[in-house]
Amino acid sequence: MKLRYQRVSYRSVGTTGRQLNRMLDYLWDAPRNSHLNAHGEWRPPVDVFQTDTAMTVLVELAGMEEDDIEVVLFNDVVVVTGERKPPIGGDEDLTYHEAGVRYGRFRADVFLPASVDPDNTQAWYENGFLKIGLSKNRVMFHPTSIVGDVE
Repeated sequence: MKLRYQRVSYRSVGTTGRQLNRMLDYLWDAPRNSHLNAHGEWRPPVDVFQTDTAMTVLVELAGMEEDDIEVVLFNDVVVVTGERKPPIGGDEDLTYHEAGVRYGRFRADVFLPASVDPDNTQAWYENGFLKIGLSKNRVMFHPTSIVGDVE
């Protein structure tokens, strides 16, 4: 599995515009076609939960090989991409009686509810689940001096 961190400067109008367009595309496409985005990619089921110090992103990716999954952290957005191939070859003429498993390219953009430390990020894949562990950034409180009389 590839785990990358990319720092994105919000000062760049082009980058910010592209991120905003991606978020809006995702939101607008969801009601019309809930299983594919504008690029024909499906979105796997995702859970995000947190404690006081850490956050976990859990992505259901049954039947995948670890090397076929890429995880990128853009500031406070986790992007999981890859491709799930069908277990039976595509050359055969198959008649499906039920088709509920998604195959092909996928993408999950996960907007994190808190700032995270990219240096303390881990990802592992086991039993069909991709688990991404993220440490929250600690905000240090520096008291300021009080001006005036305190009673």
